Amino acid sequence: MHTSSSPANIIASPPPKSKPGASNTHGNNERQNTAGTEAMATTSTASATAPTTTFGFDDEEFSEGVMAGLDIDFCVAIDFTSSNGDPGKPGTQHYSRDGMMNDYKEAIAAISDTIEKYSSNKKYPVWGFGAKFDGEVRHIFQCGGSATAKGIKGVLDAYRTVFETDLIMSGPSVVNSVLMAAAARSKQFYIQKNMQYCVLLILTAGMVSDLESTQKLVQSYRDLQIPLSVIVEGIGRANFSEFHQWSGAPSDVRGRFKFVEFREHRFDPDSLSREALQNVPQEVVNYFLQRKDNIICGIKSFDKQNSHFLDLYSEVKNRSFLPPCGLFVLGCRTWIMLWL
Repeated sequence: MHTSSSPANIIASPPPKSKPGASNTHGNNERQNTAGTEAMATTSTASATAPTTTFGFDDEEFSEGVMAGLDIDFCVAIDFTSSNGDPGKPGTQHYSRDGMMNDYKEAIAAISDTIEKYSSNKKYPVWGFGAKFDGEVRHIFQCGGSATAKGIKGVLDAYRTVFETDLIMSGPSVVNSVLMAAAARSKQFYIQKNMQYCVLLILTAGMVSDLESTQKLVQSYRDLQIPLSVIVEGIGRANFSEFHQWSGAPSDVRGRFKFVEFREHRFDPDSLSREALQNVPQEVVNYFLQRKDNIICGIKSFDKQNSHFLDLYSEVKNRSFLPPCGLFVLGCRTWIMLWL
C-alpha cells in the first residue's frame, strides 16, 4: 500500500483472491482454538448506520469547529488470528451468513458512525493482522482492494473481502506493526501543523503476545506528540484482564489508550461508542494545548456538575494561509466544543 502517510514497507498488499472453482481455505485454522468464542446473538437489530452517538457536539454548533480545521482521521485494524475460530462455523467470532452482522461488524459500525461525523474525507485505512497467506504470517496487511475505504460501508466491505481470499487464520496476535502504521500516518498531521487527529480502532479476540512492548509504543507516541488515540475492543469471552488493568491506569502511565469489551455493550451501540471514545475529546484537547505553535489557545471550562462539556472558546481573529504549504492556521481565539 503506497500512500504518503502510511509506511509502505511494513504493510503487505492484500491477500490474493481465491481462484474460480478453487477451494477457499480461509476458514481452515492452523490450530482449532475456538475456546473463548461466543455464540453470535441473532436477535441483535443493530445496523451499519444505526448508532447515533456523537462526542456530544451539537451539529450546528460544532460545524464552526470543523470549518476552523478540526478533522478526525480513523484507522481500523482487525484480528484474523485462529483464536477467532473457523469463520465458516456458527458461533465463532467472524461467522456471518447472508450479510448478517457479527460482533466485529457491529463494533466497527458503532465506532465508525460516530467518528465519520467529524471526518472530512471519510477515507479510512483498514488493516488485518495475525493471518497467513503465501506461507507467511502477516502482522499487518491491507483489507480490501484500496489503500483506504470510503465511510462505514467501505470499511465493512473491506472486512468482508478478506474472506474471499485464500488467507489462513494463524497467529500470534501482534499489533505493533499496526500501531507503527497508524503513528506514521498521524505524524504527518503534526509535521504539517494542521488540526487533524487520528483514532486507531483495534478489534481483537484475545490478548496481544507482547503486551509490554505494545504499551511502550503507545506511551511513546504521547511523549513524541503524535496525534493518535488507540482504542482496543475485545471481541468474545477471552481473558482481557491485562487490557482492563492498562486502561484503568493513570493517563501518564497508560498513554492515549482505552479498552472496552464489546459483549458488555452488545445490544447498545450508543453505549459502546460512548465508552470506547470516552477519553478521546480530552486527549484531543491535551494534544493541541501541548503543541508549541499556538494552534489552539484560550480555555474556559464549565462546571462539570452542570454541564458535560469542556468548552474551548474563541473567535477566529486571524485566518491565514501560509505559503507555500497552504495550511490553515488558527488565530489566538478558536471556538470548539468537546464533550467529556
